[in-house]
Amino acid sequence: MINSGVGNLVLTAVNNFYKVKCWQGTLSLSGSGRIGEAALSLDYANAVFDISATTGDDVVIYTLTGGSGSGNRFVLGSRRVNIIGGDFSGAFTGTGGVTKGSVTGISGGSLILRSNYEASGDLILEDGLLEIPVNVHLGTFRQKANTTFSPTGSTFIDGNYYIDGNCKIQTKSTSTPARILLPTGSVVVAGGAKANIDVTSEGFTEDYILI
Repeated sequence: MINSGVGNLVLTAVNNFYKVKCWQGTLSLSGSGRIGEAALSLDYANAVFDISATTGDDVVIYTLTGGSGSGNRFVLGSRRVNIIGGDFSGAFTGTGGVTKGSVTGISGGSLILRSNYEASGDLILEDGLLEIPVNVHLGTFRQKANTTFSPTGSTFIDGNYYIDGNCKIQTKSTSTPARILLPTGSVVVAGGAKANIDVTSEGFTEDYILI
């Protein structure tokens, strides 16, 4: 499916697309509207995908790509989206949040985010790998057990950083150390227990910095 108009196309039913491309305008889901297991891409300029009017379970996006064009954004409203994997450069907006998660039969995999996380709801790493290859602001971030967080450069967590035990932080910087900075927040370990955090670095000799 290709949405290339400048208006707003609203899907209200459960669909099962193979690929969904937003080239221009807005593609919205409403009520129980879903796109199934489709790979979703936001391309060119002013492409918008809007889930703010959905109801029921969290919206699941199996693969999310694109978003580098001017004005490209994913509108959450107060809703939460579960993204299984992809490489996305656009903005997330709204009071809802994003989960890098899994679905039955599909787990692991990676999600790459290349711009500031503008939504006010928590960003949750629940499964697999979350890679941040640029300097970004993330808001409140929750990393669940048995997951890998891979930042490059400076990652500002403007809220708290909530960590479950047995998780991994893996840096990939080549010229400067990767850093996680908390200007106003704190690191909070779930349940007050001791976190078992595996910190590794690829390509840089200085220690990983947590401030």
